Amino acid sequence: FFFLMIRRPPRSTQSRSSAASDVYKRQIQYATKVLEFKRDMNKIVDEIFEANMLLQKAKDQQFGDFMQQYERSAGYLAVYCDMELVKGMVGNKEKEVEEKIEAIMDLFKCIRARDIFLKQYTKLLAKRLLQGKSVSEDCERNLLAKLQMEIGVGEVGKLQKMMEDINISKDESEQFKKYSQENNLLKGLEVNVQVITGASWPNDVAQGRFKMPSDLQSIATKFEQWYQRKYHGRHLQWLMNQGTSDLNFLVNEKSKYLLKVTNAQVCILMLFNRFPDFTFEKLLSILEMKQQDLVTQLVFLVKNGVLIKENPEAKESFEMIESISINKEFKNVKKIVPCIPQKSKSAPEPSPVIGEIDEIQIQRANVIDAAVVRIMKARRKAMLNDIQAECLKLITLFKPQPLMIKQRIETLIERDFLKRNENTKTLFEYIA
Repeated sequence: FFFLMIRRPPRSTQSRSSAASDVYKRQIQYATKVLEFKRDMNKIVDEIFEANMLLQKAKDQQFGDFMQQYERSAGYLAVYCDMELVKGMVGNKEKEVEEKIEAIMDLFKCIRARDIFLKQYTKLLAKRLLQGKSVSEDCERNLLAKLQMEIGVGEVGKLQKMMEDINISKDESEQFKKYSQENNLLKGLEVNVQVITGASWPNDVAQGRFKMPSDLQSIATKFEQWYQRKYHGRHLQWLMNQGTSDLNFLVNEKSKYLLKVTNAQVCILMLFNRFPDFTFEKLLSILEMKQQDLVTQLVFLVKNGVLIKENPEAKESFEMIESISINKEFKNVKKIVPCIPQKSKSAPEPSPVIGEIDEIQIQRANVIDAAVVRIMKARRKAMLNDIQAECLKLITLFKPQPLMIKQRIETLIERDFLKRNENTKTLFEYIA
């Protein structure tokens, strides 16, 4: 039934606006209103009060206080940046792009929970790069340059490395394509492989991995052999949970369709080239995929009529012994059929605070620990107030609360990094 053709889809395949949930739109709306309000306040201070320095400082302080009270604001600004870099800056002149980036940075300077912004921005940048949805590389680099000036090279370095990975992958993909054509390796299939450096990308990029069917594994093996000859000793892990494909669906000699699918759906559908049906349990066993991930991919194939399930009434659930087969009577008025899962409007809010607050708190604790040890290693002895003041100077990604710094000091004492002075309780000493 199927012939495989993998390539990067054109930008018009799936716009972010069509796939975005109501929650995503509300986040954009929130950030837009805050940016507009900030712009209006800037105009009032600049024009009516002649850019009075005290008023400018007070204005930024109040915006910082507001953004700190609602920490999700930092994540929403990252989502707004994503929207602008996907479609908002399309067709804008250089001056307009610069004005938008300056407005974003003007509000970013007021954010104290910058680690939350950076975490969300990193995830969204990874999606833009892997899906090829950025409006332009220049816009991406322009914003990264501004962020680097504000928070330093160390924090932005990984983001720049992600962009370098994609640029290098483009060249390598072309080289492999030329090599495969010269040696007739892929027999007409079009394959675009992106090689990324694991340490520079967010951890969730590698989540949801599963096993490839033998047809795809043979393609992967050919690329690995070519890659290993070029870079001896490097180990590749295939992330088939990322990326999309175009798949030719041949129902019969007269009926041919082009399916827009995820790589996970490709792995599912390729299995039906050999057998007409599978049970849900069998698919789980062959692909070694998480149950919920398999359900998500199958639901949209069933909804679009490509596959048929034994119990059609339960549209979004599958029994283990339920049979799933190819729809040999498939018909569609469109020759191009999109089957890529889209976000549900009822989906929970994708906030960087909900579901990730523990991870963020752990990261913040590690940052404070490192700052305290660095201070004490240099000073050998220091009062609690001095340690807290130095931590506020050293830590730029968030504003640590004095109580949290004190708690981390207690933890460092328990771990034998510091000790409390016997005569003065607020005086601490570094243990070499």
